[in-house]
Amino acid sequence: MVAGPATRVAIPPELLSKVICESLTLGENGIAYALEGQGKLAGLTSEEIAPQLQRARLGESRKQLVADLAPYIAQEWGLDVEVSPTVAVCLILLPWAGGATMAYLTLAGLAKEKAAREKAKERRL
Repeated sequence: MVAGPATRVAIPPELLSKVICESLTLGENGIAYALEGQGKLAGLTSEEIAPQLQRARLGESRKQLVADLAPYIAQEWGLDVEVSPTVAVCLILLPWAGGATMAYLTLAGLAKEKAAREKAKERRL
């Protein structure tokens, strides 16, 4: 087994705020992809989906507020405010991976639905 780093490396609280803000943006985008995909699978138009996407948005000011509060939330829960760089990277990559997975599943669902429609169309001809 490889031993971990000998010295503790931590990112400062202000960088944690930036990481949280980016994580929230990635999560928000993943939710939007999932909602839009479900709407399209249901046969809704972009215009019909748009209001729901808007309602699901956290918004920049709210994301920034949550990000600014993140170090205080960590303190309240007895967590170390100085997060390791590895944890910080995971806080960014996990929502990104979730969003990418949702996008893939949405496209797969749309492709399956399209193939089924085309197959049904061919049968009618």
